[in-house]
Amino acid sequence: MEGKIQKFQVLKGYGFLLQDFRTRLFFHVNDWKSDIQPRVGMVVTFDLAAPNKPGQFNRAVNVVPVHVAGGAQ
Repeated sequence: MEGKIQKFQVLKGYGFLLQDFRTRLFFHVNDWKSDIQPRVGMVVTFDLAAPNKPGQFNRAVNVVPVHVAGGAQ
């Protein structure tokens, strides 16, 4: 799946992705699979996982930035 980072809290180690311009997904830094630091607006690929607790957002796991020509994001 593909989405875009909508928000990321560096000090707290989590953020939110926006999938299909409407579905908000939680992700934790432990599920980030790149040496590049997550940034707002970055396009990423990920796998979908159920929330840890009822009532929470679905989670994005195995989150990886999409690399475009020239290395720009």
